[in-house]
Amino acid sequence: MGDKIHDEPELVQESHHELLLIFYKHGFSGFATVLTKSQAKLIADFPGVVGVVRNRILSSHTTRSWDFLHIKPQVVGGTLSKGHSGVGSIIGVMDTGQWQDAGIIVYGQSQKASEMSEVPSRWRGTCQEGEGFNRMHCNRLELIFSFYTGFTIIGARWYIKGYEAEFGKLNLSDGVEFLSPRDAGGHGTHTSSTATGGLVENASFMGLAQGLARGGAPLAWLAVYEVFWDTVSLGSPPPLATYVEEAAAIGSFHAVAKGISVICSAGNSGPYPHTGQALFTGKNVDTFHPIVYGEDSVADNSYEDSARSCDSGSLNATLARGKVILCFESQSQRSSIIARRTVLDVRGVTLSLDIPSIQVDFAIETYPLTYMEASRNPVVKFSFTKTVIGQQISPEIAFFSSRGPSSFSPTVLKPDIAAPGVNILASWSPAASPAIIDNEILPLDFKIESGTSMSCPHSSGIVALLKATHPTWSPAAI
Repeated sequence: MGDKIHDEPELVQESHHELLLIFYKHGFSGFATVLTKSQAKLIADFPGVVGVVRNRILSSHTTRSWDFLHIKPQVVGGTLSKGHSGVGSIIGVMDTGQWQDAGIIVYGQSQKASEMSEVPSRWRGTCQEGEGFNRMHCNRLELIFSFYTGFTIIGARWYIKGYEAEFGKLNLSDGVEFLSPRDAGGHGTHTSSTATGGLVENASFMGLAQGLARGGAPLAWLAVYEVFWDTVSLGSPPPLATYVEEAAAIGSFHAVAKGISVICSAGNSGPYPHTGQALFTGKNVDTFHPIVYGEDSVADNSYEDSARSCDSGSLNATLARGKVILCFESQSQRSSIIARRTVLDVRGVTLSLDIPSIQVDFAIETYPLTYMEASRNPVVKFSFTKTVIGQQISPEIAFFSSRGPSSFSPTVLKPDIAAPGVNILASWSPAASPAIIDNEILPLDFKIESGTSMSCPHSSGIVALLKATHPTWSPAAI
């Protein structure tokens, strides 16, 4: 993982072909392989070896969000116009790949082609083919129904050897993955379209947040790297590794040394990761349901603290059956999945086919609790989720967002930058799990998602605009 380049890396890779998984030769000199503990210790003592880092398993982390950031064409002399919509910049996205047909732009039939720059001469990447993905998906503007696709993919690669060395061969029998840069999960398409997607009219998630969707730097090139498989994603849960033992930190350091700005999501391990909400699009509205506090429905063999957070087996079936259950997250029970399963076990209404489990933050959750304490027979009803525009609210760090400081740099305040990451509408992969509403299967082209993964591409798009405006600026200057 050092800077020194081996004189003949191809010969090294060829002679150790069975052991080497990946050979790194562009950003820094190093390789990934499978070793025993004794072998790793032996190699770490070799002259010229900076260090041996053990593999770590990583876990993952709207139409108007760019207007909220004032990144819009109407602003004269603004970042979008100064940066010429990111023309000439390259945004590399390390995620679940890209659904290449996502996001049809509506600039005008030739404007995208005329405004896109030539492939930058500094680009040295390639377009790696695979299942459902070929070279024709790169380095060109694809004409579909007289409109150009919103993504201009300059290159694409996919990396599977590290995953299979850890978990074995990827299971393809259920048809939810492609051995290629083609996105099967939707997450990569969502993030890349947020950063550099083209304009899409009437974009919505089943009618919600309907409007004109666009990415932050729509004329920037997109480089796709599929590195996440089977829900494994970029984001390391606590405890944190030291900087010299964290692969993402090592790679970021060498990338920045080469003049590449690196933007990473902070992670979703904040103090209240339960925050968010389910979006109700069913038909069961205008029907009142009795509501009870989990603590008041404790099972005989459980405790009030457990029932308050709807822990497994904590609810009394007689008291909870047919009711909406109000649960509070606790230090020991933070899983909404466990809470929903507990309510389902006692046949509460929250888990019926067309009534959702709704998650809210602590402040909002106290409102129904106050009402319940003041009412003899408290009831609630579900309403359609709706989009409200024109109301300016003060931004705040989302409850689920990790915020630091890092345990290894306690004097450095975090986060460095905050960006929109709650209820973000963006393109999605139709190959991902469809929505099932009222027993109807609906493949999704757009989806609303929340997480620091959604805030990261907002920052990436702005960096692309700044790079286009100031091409000589270093990552530190940006």
